[in-house]
Amino acid sequence: MIIPVVLTLVAIPIVLYAIIKYIEYNARRSIINIHTKKPIDNMVGLIPSFGMFLSKQHTSFGRYETTKEFNYKPFLSFLGTNVLLNVSQPELAKKVLLNWRLYEKMKPDVTPDLKRVTGHSVVFANGEDWKAQRQIMNPAFFNVDRFANQFSIVTKECLRVMSEMLKTEETLPIPSLMTALTLDILGVTTFGHDFNYLREACLPPSKIPSESALNIKAYEYVMTNMVTVSKILLQGSYKSLAKKESIEFDSSLKRLEDLMSSMIQKSRLRSKNQVVEENYTETLLDMMVAANDSDEGSKMDDALLRDNALVIFIAGHDTTSNTLCYALYSLCKYPETQTKLLQEIKDKVGMKSEPTVEQIDGMDYLNMFIKENLRLNGPLDNIPPKTLNEDAVLGDYQLKKGVSVAINSYAIHRNKQIWGQDAEEFRPERFSEAESKGRHSNAYIPFSAGPRTCMGNRFSLLEQKIFLVSLLQKFELSLPDQDYVCKPQSGDVMYFAARDLRLTFKKRE
Repeated sequence: MIIPVVLTLVAIPIVLYAIIKYIEYNARRSIINIHTKKPIDNMVGLIPSFGMFLSKQHTSFGRYETTKEFNYKPFLSFLGTNVLLNVSQPELAKKVLLNWRLYEKMKPDVTPDLKRVTGHSVVFANGEDWKAQRQIMNPAFFNVDRFANQFSIVTKECLRVMSEMLKTEETLPIPSLMTALTLDILGVTTFGHDFNYLREACLPPSKIPSESALNIKAYEYVMTNMVTVSKILLQGSYKSLAKKESIEFDSSLKRLEDLMSSMIQKSRLRSKNQVVEENYTETLLDMMVAANDSDEGSKMDDALLRDNALVIFIAGHDTTSNTLCYALYSLCKYPETQTKLLQEIKDKVGMKSEPTVEQIDGMDYLNMFIKENLRLNGPLDNIPPKTLNEDAVLGDYQLKKGVSVAINSYAIHRNKQIWGQDAEEFRPERFSEAESKGRHSNAYIPFSAGPRTCMGNRFSLLEQKIFLVSLLQKFELSLPDQDYVCKPQSGDVMYFAARDLRLTFKKRE
């Protein structure tokens, strides 16, 4: 009796080892060097790849360290059993990002809940479906300068809230303030609705939560729970094994979906009745709904409109708020940047005037500072993998259909072969006209690149610039103490979040 048990215990790891090696062997054969005709040498095995995923090192820093070990050359790794070719060379990134028909976005099948949140939206759509959705949404983002006044109004409210909070607090919670700022900006510019998150930020918690508080709670729950290790491992079984959590996720997602649906209906009513408030600016959603409801072009049904509205709600504030957190931290950590930026504000705008779009666009140092912050602390630490729908050649490799290509923008933005030996240092001057000459166009891709580049990049940039100028006109920023370090935490999806950041503010005379 003992012998069969022992043999079984010995056989199981041998069989598992054989299966793993077979998977790795087939994976290597799907990526062939066109010069040597041999399978790719650089590889992170199936088990190490899984270990990186569990430790959340697959998203940025871990893959960056691996990239350096392979001297920034492509290497094979795994996402589950999916074969990933990791690239951190701008010329290869460009080929992938330009050819949207050949390289398709991986389906959001990591967890069932991620698929539910993104739905069939433009984020993961491919081919003609993606093209049709993008054609409906693009016009709304053509002229975001018209929102500059609304950016300024919400920014003023944020500065007022900060002043109120400073009456009782020595330091301010930057992540919650930046989240409230970007959500309120998104509310008025995209949905024509005042979420009132900033006003609630300085109020004591109420025993009866407001609709705004319930919405933000639902949003936070969905964002932190749509992709978890448990859900990845258990997939469809998670719902029956974690009923309480699943019920809360379902109710939170429904609240957000209902919120988006109500915004769409309000937009339709405004258009139908042709009655708008005085000084009303047509919102992004108004333009999307109008384009969709017109007699020309492709159409989205209401469910797809809602999916895209929810994606804009998520992507339109979360990434920008996190980027702003790091911008404020960098102004404090590198005080010389704050001094230089303040001087440019005095020279180009003045300390009392509200910045105009023309003035903002003419501020060279502000532009360099924003770019450097996005390079090191961008909204995403990697570009979502794209899967080949037929065999193709990429650089030195022949790739088989089904191979996915992961572009590690985190590594590209820190590549010393591109940026020099000080690549990991914060130095805005590297984006001066003189230093930028000859640099590959895809060496800097915080918003991705090519036809699928982020539609909201100009929106985000203008939002950030107006806020930073207005903030520095009113406050001097500093770290709570000289040894204070902002320790980034792994983000909810694909970036590092500055969740516990607190800074000191002093009103200018």
